[in-house]
Amino acid sequence: MEMRPVAEQMDDATIESVATYVRTFEPKAPVHTVRGDVKQGRKLYGACVACHGTKAEGNSELQAPALAGQSDWYLVTQLERFQSGARGASSQDMQGAQMRAAVNALPDGAAIADVVAYINTLAPARR
Repeated sequence: MEMRPVAEQMDDATIESVATYVRTFEPKAPVHTVRGDVKQGRKLYGACVACHGTKAEGNSELQAPALAGQSDWYLVTQLERFQSGARGASSQDMQGAQMRAAVNALPDGAAIADVVAYINTLAPARR
């Protein structure tokens, strides 16, 4: 919402110019801040493979985002939000409801940390 007033002032050519410039940025690997049991996380990640892929590369057809290469604090926050019902509770959010059901299989915060610690070991897909 903070960028909305700026975006509303841009015409299509300006938006395209900005997008072209942003595509030149080289991605930086995020700093890993989450600690967990990677071996246990790999086991727990097995439930995620069907949607997010074996290498956490995501699946656009299922609208499942890539997880590898994401900031780990962000992943933990989103998993916690699904568990609490802050995400995925709307009856119109089918993907969110599926994600919420999957996350609720994780018994506690340690399990979330373990899954995210495992995801941290996976290389992001090349663009």
